[in-house]
Amino acid sequence: SDVCSSDLVLYASANREHLSVLDRLEEISKRKINPNYINQNINQQAGHSAEIKEQAHVNADNILAGKRGRVRQYDDLPSAQKNDQIKKSFPNHATPSKNHEIVDYISVDEKGNVIPNTAVQSKFVGRNGAECFEKFLSKDYEKYLKNGMKMEIPKDFFGDFQKEANIKIKSLESRIAKQKSFGDFQKADILERRLKKCKTIKAHTRPASITKKEIGRAHV
Repeated sequence: SDVCSSDLVLYASANREHLSVLDRLEEISKRKINPNYINQNINQQAGHSAEIKEQAHVNADNILAGKRGRVRQYDDLPSAQKNDQIKKSFPNHATPSKNHEIVDYISVDEKGNVIPNTAVQSKFVGRNGAECFEKFLSKDYEKYLKNGMKMEIPKDFFGDFQKEANIKIKSLESRIAKQKSFGDFQKADILERRLKKCKTIKAHTRPASITKKEIGRAHV
C-alpha cells in the first residue's frame, strides 16, 4: 500500500500541474482583442497558451518520471534570477519583468536555480511544418540562431519540418557541388552559408509535447 499511496501522491502532483494552468488559460482567453490587430493579438494569445500548456505537460511528465527539475516560464522567474542568471547567459538582451526577447522558458533545478543551456523559444508559427521551416529561414529568426536558442515547434509539425529541412539541405549540397565544378567559388560560398543556416535550424529545433490543435483547444 506504500507503493500505491506514493503513486497517488505523484499523480496528484502531476494533476496539480495541469490544473494550475487552467486559470491562466482562462485569463488569456478573456483578454480584449484590439480590432486593429486581430490576427496579431490572436497569435500572441495562442503563443502564450502554448507556453503555459507545454510547461504543465513537461512538469507533469517530470513528476511522474521522478525527475526533480522543472520548466519555468521566463515571466514566472524571480527578478533576481532574471537580472543575474538570464542576463549572464544573454548579456546583449534586456531582462524585463515579462516577455524576454528570446527566452520563453528555461529549466530550473530542485532549488529553483536556472540550469545553463536549457533556454527555449516556443514557436507555433505557420500552417504546417514546411511553412514553419520557411519562416525560421527569414531574418526575423536570426536573433535566436545567433544566441544558440533551442526552438520548440508543435509536435504535429515536426515530421514535415524535418522533411523540409532535409530537402533544402540535399538541394543546397548538390547546387554547391555544381557551382564548384563550374569554378564559381563565390556563388558556392553564398550557398555554403545558407546550407550552414539550414543545418543549424534543423539541429536546434525539437518537438514540443503538444500539438497545434491542442493550442486551439486552450482557447475554447
